[in-house]
Formats: sequence, C-alpha cells, structure tokens
Amino acid sequence: MAARLVVCWACVVLAGCGSSPLAPSTFEPADLGPVVAYLEADPWVHPLLGETLGPWVRRQLSSVRIYLDPTLPADVGARASLTSRELFWPPRNTDLSLTVQAAALIHEARHFEGYLHTCGTAGLQGDKTMEERGAFAIQIVYLEHKGEPSLADWLRRNYIGCH
Repeated sequence: MAARLVVCWACVVLAGCGSSPLAPSTFEPADLGPVVAYLEADPWVHPLLGETLGPWVRRQLSSVRIYLDPTLPADVGARASLTSRELFWPPRNTDLSLTVQAAALIHEARHFEGYLHTCGTAGLQGDKTMEERGAFAIQIVYLEHKGEPSLADWLRRNYIGCH
C-alpha cells in the first residue's frame, strides 16, 4: 500500500479552489518546507535536468498554488492541475521519508514544465520511455541517486513503457 501511495499519481486534472500563490522565497504550506529544504541541501546535479533540485523545484512551483488535501484517495500520492496551476498534496505524505516525499514532489513539479504522461489511462498513467525525460524518469533517477534502487526499479517496471 505504501508503494502504491508513492507511485499512483492522478497527475492532470481540472480543479479549482482559492488560495494564495506560493511566494518564491518561502514555501507554503509548511508541510512541504522540510521537503524543499532537503532538496536544497543536496548539491547533486540531476543529470536529466542539468541543475540541482532545490532551485529547480522552487522555480517550477513559484507560480503554483499548493493545497493540503486530505480528501485525495489513498492510492493518489499527489495531483497536479496544469490548467489551474495547482498542486494538491495529501497531509499523509508527511509520514513518508523525506527522500520519498522529495521524489513525489519533483515528479509533480516536472508536469508544470509540460511533461505529461505519454501512455495509460486516467487511473494508471506512465511514460513510454526514460528517454522522454518525463516525470517518472526524473523521479527514478533521483531515487537511484538517493540509494532507493528497489523503489526506482519498481517504478521502472510498472510506469515506464506502455503496459
């Protein structure tokens, strides 16, 4: 169940509610502050992005409204809405390790650069290849860097390639 929570993403949806936008110099909601700080403390340059992840995540989410959403289904790790520039993050994610939360956040942030999943259905989406450099590729490479090969391999088997 925990693995499914981490990897089942309902990534592109239409949604709308009111909130204040994320200020570039702060990170709200506060639940995500430790995750962003964790990314900023890592000097590693992501090979698919060509830069460190802290500044990249801040830039991707600087114009995104972020909501803590306890109503997301248990099998949805987070949800990004490109049309409304909103990210819905379940508070239960704080029970996961910072590495897993960071992997989830960079996955969703990648969507705001226009990288949508290239195969699958609304309930189970994936990317055709790692070479697309999509959300799952970014997440998998990061998890390998952080010493999480089992989770990275599981993602690769289940979400790379159109099954």
